[in-house]
Amino acid sequence: MYLSGVDEDVASVNSIGIIRKGHYFLKSTNAKDPAVSPSFSVQKVDMGGNVIWLFTLDGPNHLGAEGDMQVATDVSDSLLGGNIYLMANRQSYLWHTGDDPIDVSFIRSEDGGDTWSPPLKLNTDAASKHSYQYFPMLSVASNSRIDAVWYDTRNGSLLPPYNMSQLFYTYSWDGGKSWSENIPVTPLFNAHTPSRIVNDKEYQADKIGDYTHMLSYDHGAHIAYTGTYNGEQEVYYLHVFPDCNDNGRSDVSDIELEFSRDQDNNHIPDECGDITGNAISIPLPWAFLIILCAMILRVVRYQRGVARIVK
Repeated sequence: MYLSGVDEDVASVNSIGIIRKGHYFLKSTNAKDPAVSPSFSVQKVDMGGNVIWLFTLDGPNHLGAEGDMQVATDVSDSLLGGNIYLMANRQSYLWHTGDDPIDVSFIRSEDGGDTWSPPLKLNTDAASKHSYQYFPMLSVASNSRIDAVWYDTRNGSLLPPYNMSQLFYTYSWDGGKSWSENIPVTPLFNAHTPSRIVNDKEYQADKIGDYTHMLSYDHGAHIAYTGTYNGEQEVYYLHVFPDCNDNGRSDVSDIELEFSRDQDNNHIPDECGDITGNAISIPLPWAFLIILCAMILRVVRYQRGVARIVK
């Protein structure tokens, strides 16, 4: 059994949040034995930055995104089977007021969690003080494709409050060594909705609920997430899939149905060429079931820049 989490002890405080004491990976080899109380080894891991609890009215989630961390495992029989993957939102170790506030990063282990790769920053947008990446989601399909999704404000307001968010998607076919371009997969929505009235004065919502989950299968991934398209926080369903040739069909289907060739057997239609979005390697600091619960369910499809909401 593999778990991930953060040490919530306070390390420091800055102008947009509270810094916690680190990201952790936990492993148990006896949790599957009902006759014993499970024991866990605990290992601090480097995600390329600090755990931060956002605490700013200018950000998209005033009291949220506290060190969100995801763990996923490849359980296939492929050469990538057994790999362990971690994804988290984090703030640069060298952050100063006015810098890019928070990003999402990824690491992998090929030896059962004993050692880990250097962290990769998955969001490839230019650094900006208005660009928040938070609420990461991570899962692995049975054909070893890794799917990663997160909330993102890069296309929202350039002035505070940076409250307009949307989901972005990227995927990897080689165990997280290279990734597709960052793909926006929902319309923008206001993460400060709904507002509340106290003594006749209007205030923004304290946080947007992290009712998020993703489950991958061979052709794509199913997502449940919180959106505010109707002026209130609701749980929505979203289906994403790799579509490098932009034909509205999963690349896996294109290859299976022989609409596309895959002569090098890399799961990518040959006509697509290089799909990578240049995920950024982060230097080490010392070197420089889908959740369909509660609320109202809608189906959101976002394709070629057009959103459709279907009851």
